[in-house]
Amino acid sequence: MAARRMMLPDYGTVSMKGTQYYRTRVTDQQGRRVSLYARTREELYQKEQEAIQQIENKTYRRSTPTVEEYCEKW
Repeated sequence: MAARRMMLPDYGTVSMKGTQYYRTRVTDQQGRRVSLYARTREELYQKEQEAIQQIENKTYRRSTPTVEEYCEKW
């Protein structure tokens, strides 16, 4: 019997500089949506699961600070 493939969600696609990427959005602790991009659906699924786990554990940090965070440091 053949092994069953894991069912991946259908993700939207976006084209950046001629390259097509898959994209999804997750909501962080403050209610802001964060976009995640990857070249394959499998990569995006892994990124999404990691981000969701980090958000639940409250360890998720955006790669770029918000204006409010920047002003507080400055």
